Amino acid sequence: MMTSAKEDEEATLIPQDDIAKRMASLGVIPANTSPELAGDEGAPGAPDVLENAKEAPAGQRVILMYCCFYAVCSSTLSIVNKWAILWFPFPGLLTALQFGATALAVVVLARAGFLEGTLEKLEWSKAQTMLPINVVFYAAIFTNAKVLQHATVETFIAFRSCTPLLVAALDVCARGQKAPSARAVGSLVLLVVGAALYGASDIAARQAEGSTLVGYLWALLYLGIITCEMVFAKHVTSTVGLSTWGLVLYQNVIALAIWPFASLATGESAELMRLFSSGETVEVTTRRALAAAGGATAAAGAAGAAAAAGAAGAAAGAAA
Repeated sequence: MMTSAKEDEEATLIPQDDIAKRMASLGVIPANTSPELAGDEGAPGAPDVLENAKEAPAGQRVILMYCCFYAVCSSTLSIVNKWAILWFPFPGLLTALQFGATALAVVVLARAGFLEGTLEKLEWSKAQTMLPINVVFYAAIFTNAKVLQHATVETFIAFRSCTPLLVAALDVCARGQKAPSARAVGSLVLLVVGAALYGASDIAARQAEGSTLVGYLWALLYLGIITCEMVFAKHVTSTVGLSTWGLVLYQNVIALAIWPFASLATGESAELMRLFSSGETVEVTTRRALAAAGGATAAAGAAGAAAAAGAAGAAAGAAA
């Protein structure tokens, strides 16, 4: 039986109710959007919905892949740092080696053409803009190393898992950002509860062994600093006009310049001078310094990969 072209066109039309439901399920429009608004001029139509339906699963898989990659790199970084600091217990110098290795790696990769876009040159005006956040960044990295020096990697990860909830709360209070959904808040609260249960168990075990809780004091300090640094960094990086790799270069170069002053302030430079001036420990110190340098270089590589994965994941999320 033959049908007219008009009848064929009407048969292929998608009802507005179905369009609205489909767009809401994909997150293209709010769930309470009326079918009439969903079909208004300028709003996504049926072709856009069908296109999003094809792209959304792939985009979600890409984001999940980047999240897993970031988690692996981040945990590897913590383990390598713990190993290095056990061999060479000078967190300031250890982090300085990481800063230098990361900055050098970014420059070499950029000149070799492995990075997308053009790497920005160092400019004093931009460095001045980045200086305040880099002071906080250095403090976060330094306290991170002190936590690993006095506590276990598991303790560090437990405290780090508390940062998303604190960052979300500070984003809402300080930056006027939209509050996360109830489901998201519930998930973040569960992370904090799990971290608290681990902490209570670990503290009890340490007290039974007669161990000190200095690592927990450093962990609390780290938690406060890293929360402020994450929120502050969002504001600065959105206004300074640098690419992802440009931000990595500026952060690590400026942090490396801060290290000598921090080393003097903490007394680490005096300890290093005494250690290296002792004839009996020169060989051991040199060997440990080389081992720490190797570990720092590996950790810097993991940090760079994690930064790239985080940036790409954010871009994929924005595209999806």
